[in-house]
Amino acid sequence: MCHLATGPTCVATNKTVFCISRITPNRRESRADIGGDNLKGLLSGRAFHMNPINLTSNSIAFFGYGSLVNEFTWSRDYDSQPLEIRNWIREWRHCVDAPFGRTCALTVTRRQNSCLQGILIRCNADELVQIDEREIGYERVELSHQDVVSVVGNLPKQLYIYTSTQDYNRWGSWEYPIWFSYAEVVLYGYLKVFKKEGVDKFIRSTSGWTVPILDDRQTPRYPRISELPIEDRMFIEKKIQNIDGAKIHSI
Repeated sequence: MCHLATGPTCVATNKTVFCISRITPNRRESRADIGGDNLKGLLSGRAFHMNPINLTSNSIAFFGYGSLVNEFTWSRDYDSQPLEIRNWIREWRHCVDAPFGRTCALTVTRRQNSCLQGILIRCNADELVQIDEREIGYERVELSHQDVVSVVGNLPKQLYIYTSTQDYNRWGSWEYPIWFSYAEVVLYGYLKVFKKEGVDKFIRSTSGWTVPILDDRQTPRYPRISELPIEDRMFIEKKIQNIDGAKIHSI
């Protein structure tokens, strides 16, 4: 059964293109453009067709399920809120050639009776078009209102989620490992929004933890890293170490 965890309302970015930032809880230092929730703007390749948008409508939103949940990766505010959806599962199944190396990022796929916590980000049509242009390797698909477990206020008429396209949709491997720096940023977002229970739910609702995890924390490859409080860093490290099947490898 799905339940929306209680937590602070997220204040999400209102950027139409996201930023690469080295950030701290009190400071955001913009470095360069990056698109999307999961390293999408770092990828090279062709753009993919997205579902058409009613350009006269401002009632649009998309569901973030990875690094977007971490508000410190944002540089401008969106209207957003925590959200839980059903019939979807997260996977370490989006392999990309990023400027900082090959990596496996997160995507989602349908699975009946599964639940995901994440964040609902509201935007207008112009903003969504610009986000689409940077979502290399992902496809924007409609998210049914029936998949939403609960929401505060009214849902936008147009609701979307981004999924990996066929060219990039494969499990991570030694050639395409999970970057620890990326996983840490994602889990820190869930810790702040959904508390410790949310981190546990994230781990349970994500498949592919047997994908090799590359410990790049000394020289982070993920560009939007967070300088975490030591107690939060240790908590996240222990959680990852204790995941069944997960193995952390030194560079």
